[in-house]
Formats: sequence, C-alpha cells, structure tokens
Amino acid sequence: MLACAALVNRWTVGLFRGARALDFRDVFDLCSRWSLGLGIATSALGLLLLRTHSKLLARLALSWVVLALFLVADRLLLAVLGLPLWIHDPEAHFRHRPNAVRLVPGGSGKVVRINCHGFHDQEFPVEKPAGELRGLMLGDSVTMGHMLTYEETFSERLEALLDERDRRSRSHQIINAGVQGYSVFQEVLAFRDALRFAPDFVALGFCMNDVTEPFVVQREFGGTGVDYHEVQEESNPLLGTLRNETGIGRLLLYLDRHRSTEEQRKLWEDYNVRDMVLGSTTEPRYREAWEVVLSDLERAYDLAAERRLPLFLLIFPYAFQVYDPAYREPQRILLEHAAQHEIDVLDFTEIFRREVVLDEGELERQLAAGTSTDRILELHTAEWGRFYLDTNHFAPEGHRLVAEGLFDLLLREGLVSDEPRH
Repeated sequence: MLACAALVNRWTVGLFRGARALDFRDVFDLCSRWSLGLGIATSALGLLLLRTHSKLLARLALSWVVLALFLVADRLLLAVLGLPLWIHDPEAHFRHRPNAVRLVPGGSGKVVRINCHGFHDQEFPVEKPAGELRGLMLGDSVTMGHMLTYEETFSERLEALLDERDRRSRSHQIINAGVQGYSVFQEVLAFRDALRFAPDFVALGFCMNDVTEPFVVQREFGGTGVDYHEVQEESNPLLGTLRNETGIGRLLLYLDRHRSTEEQRKLWEDYNVRDMVLGSTTEPRYREAWEVVLSDLERAYDLAAERRLPLFLLIFPYAFQVYDPAYREPQRILLEHAAQHEIDVLDFTEIFRREVVLDEGELERQLAAGTSTDRILELHTAEWGRFYLDTNHFAPEGHRLVAEGLFDLLLREGLVSDEPRH
C-alpha cells in the first residue's frame, strides 16, 4: 500500500498519462492519499498485533487487510479509468465537479477550470461585496462555453464590458452557471441553488436541444439514464456515489457504454432537433416535449418573480435557423410564451443573421431555388464558421456577440449606465 502511494501520485502522473496527465491528476492524488492512509493504518495494526499476539486481533487484522487491499485496488482502478468533469447529483442527475481541471478535447491545449462552487468561472466569494452588480447566467454547453476557456465565454466578456463601461456599480460579477447537457429543469435547480449568491438579474440561455435532450437522457421520459457525461442517473445519493465515484462503478459504466450508446443513437433518431423544429406543433412527441419544457420555463419565471429578480430569456439559434426562416417555429413559441408571462427576451437569431449573412440577395436566391439547408451551410461555412464551432456551439466571436447584446439589454433595462458619474 505504501509502495502504491509512492508510485501513483500527482507527481508521477505524467510518467503514466503523458499528455493527459492533467485529466488524471485528481484520481492519482486520490489513490495516493487512500493508499498512504490505509498503509499507515495497516502498519500500525501490524505493530500492535506483534506486541499483543491476540488471536481475536489477528482475525480482525486479516479482515482489515482484505478490506484495505480491496479499497486500494478500487482506487487504482479509478486511477486507470479516471473521473469525468461531472459529478453525480441526485436531483439534477449531474453537475460540475468542484475544483476540477480538465484539458479541452481536440489537442488545442486549452484548459477548463471549475471553481469551488462548481462553475466554469473564476473564484468569487459567496457574499456579495457592497456596490457589486451580480448577474447569473443559466444554460447548457453554449452558456458554459463548450471547447472554450472561461475567458472566451460571454460571461467573462460581459463582465469585462461592464467593468469598462458601467458607471453605476463599483464592481461586477457575472456568474457562469452553465453546465454542458443541462435542460431547463436542471437550470431551474441551478437557479434555486445560486440564489445564495444574491444575483441582481438572471439570464437563461435556451438552446434548441433543450426540447429534445430530456427524452434521450432522462429515465422519466424513457431515456437511457446516462449520456456522454458518463454519470449514471440515480435518485439515491449513496448508490449514485458508489456507481459513479468508485473504480468498480466506473468499470461497470465503461463496460455498459456500447449498449447505452446504441440506445441513445436510436433515441436521437426519434428526437432530433431538425425534426423537432419542423414538427413542434404537428407531431405528438414534440408537442409533448414542448409542454414539458414550457412548464419548466414557467418554474424559472415564477422563481424569479418570487424573488423580484429580472429574468431574461436568451434564445440561441442553430446555424441553420440563422439562414432559413422556415426553421424558426421554436423562436415563435418561446417569444409567445414569454410574452404571456411578461418576460423580456433577447432572440439572437436576427443578431447572428446580420453578422453571418454577408449577401442577403444570394441567400434569398438559394432558398428560392430550393437549395437544401445543409448545402447552404456548406456553401457559407467560412461565414458562419467565424461565429460557430459547429451548428449550435458558439466560437469566441459568437460569445462576443452575445456579450454585446446582453450589455445593450442591461443598458435598456436600466440595470447599468454608461453615463459619467456626477
């Protein structure tokens, strides 16, 4: 056990994991601490046994050694398999692992750092300093900043804009509470938990897969209970920890990966975003999905109203919605529903269109000629690729547009002022 602690630790992780050492540093450190603690305890027990020669203690010591070896083996297995960026949550299914540090996939060398509160954000105190304006950003991977560092997200860019231009508040803290894969019901839970930070306003980012994803992932709606987060859904906290935070639990998830992936592939065929966009009001399965998501949005609206917090709904379009108005039925549904609840909406569809579409006449001719949306995206990759990493995640330039749009909205709502102080 002591040898394991000496060989498997945060200082030797580079020897075993090379370029991915950063992703495994926490599990190597965990294995080292468990091995060291159990090794010291076992050594002390052995010394005590040598002094007493008690048969009862000898039997207990044997049981202890078996248990300790099992625990060390489990930690070693965890060091081999690693832990994801997310941790089990009995209510929300998963959330960010506090203090986690991971490399962004793809070899860019970028690093995602999760703070002690579980946010893709810098560290900040729970108690709000006097004179500080705090905003809470809720959402999924678009809000979180998929494939980006925190400095590239619209949360940080908005904070920088406020520091530069707002003359009303002494300081600003824009809290990035976005989590990859979150749907609206999870964002409501995050909203409730983040009230302890005393935000002055809330922005909820809505992406189109918020309508379909619950039916692929959540068991309640026939989903698999596990997705690319590699966190098994479980309502019991203890069982959830055993299944997701132990070496054996991770091994079972790894062995079951192929089956769950195949199930999800079939579910995504039934619940894909493009079909949802076109069948939002006509197909029963998508009408049901909209009923669920609009109900969850109402919960967010009610929570904001109870706390007298301004809440803004941000509509994040897919790239094909920017080019083709025929795919904008979800925007109409969201705008109509928000108006019924007197919620301010910032629809980024037209904002992105003004920046992305460089030749409106050419686009109109292509649409009139019946050119498929996929072909249009292929023809205009250089244009929308400046603002999108893929068809739904924003590149840094896209996040810049969101930050600027949000600043203008806060200015119109009177939450900030760019007038000099008198």
